Amino acid sequence: GPSATAVVVSSDAMRFGGFDGSLETGSGEGDLAGEVTAGCALPGPLPCAPLCWPAAAPGVSNLVESPLVPATGWSFGAYARAKLSGVLLAKEMLARGLVARSTSVHPGVVNTAIQRRDRDLPTTLAALPPLSLPVSIAEWEELLPSVGARLTDALERYALPLFMRDAATAAAVVLRAAVGPTHPTGRAAELGVHYFNGMGEAVGDASLTLRDEARLERLSGRLWELADAAREARAEKGGSGE
Repeated sequence: GPSATAVVVSSDAMRFGGFDGSLETGSGEGDLAGEVTAGCALPGPLPCAPLCWPAAAPGVSNLVESPLVPATGWSFGAYARAKLSGVLLAKEMLARGLVARSTSVHPGVVNTAIQRRDRDLPTTLAALPPLSLPVSIAEWEELLPSVGARLTDALERYALPLFMRDAATAAAVVLRAAVGPTHPTGRAAELGVHYFNGMGEAVGDASLTLRDEARLERLSGRLWELADAAREARAEKGGSGE
């Protein structure tokens, strides 16, 4: 309600997010199902561990300033777009008066089981075929998933915990975004974008510059409208028994 506090868990990946121009026209169809902004621009070399390389995507425009991303014409995939959408969701809830306070936050790079297979490494290795030296392209292609599974399991269980934060630390950062002071100045704050970094600090113009304020305002409302339309369509479909 109007007295509630909302926190949207986003990510610094939102700095790479962008939207295709089709979102602002007609029904908004054209990229809602990843026609332009695919999950990853190019497939990664290992199964279950894709690497998202940027790809040219005419019409896509990044709305948050980043030293690595050109102003237009590049897509870093659906993950970055989803995280930027979360920032806009927090902004729109506040603008519509649905909550008294609304922030978004980067909780850090967290070591969780979300991407981990539910079995231990010895069991995984025992279930895989033995490695052998392939002698043909076909044999290489058959062997690659086995190698990828071994490497992925080893990284997730033994390497990632060395440099990723635990869930309790990340939760403390999210709590800070819920109760900590928002940045008192800055253009983003004036537009209702209250974003907390991985240290639980509200960021200002020094680290959060909006590239296209007018389009950000339009897209913020547009995403809300499309979500409302989709919700109503599902409700009508459910009511008709389809």
